Amino acid sequence: MSKDRGFAIRKLYDGTVNTGLTVRPDSKWPGMWRVHYPDGEVSDMVNISRATDAARQWLVGYSSQGNARGLAWRYAAVAF
Repeated sequence: MSKDRGFAIRKLYDGTVNTGLTVRPDSKWPGMWRVHYPDGEVSDMVNISRATDAARQWLVGYSSQGNARGLAWRYAAVAF
């Protein structure tokens, strides 16, 4: 499976702590992605660049430090 072809869930970490934010491929529309927030809400469909950017910006907005240092994406393979 290739993470570049939409076969991986992206999980956002702050250092070693999982933030609970994930970016997942849409089940119906190839090439479209959705941000899954820690409270269970799901974003509208967007491309992968917009989805990852929106997740980082959401986290920075709720961060006590207000910056994105230490944030990193980790990939988890999924079966389709």
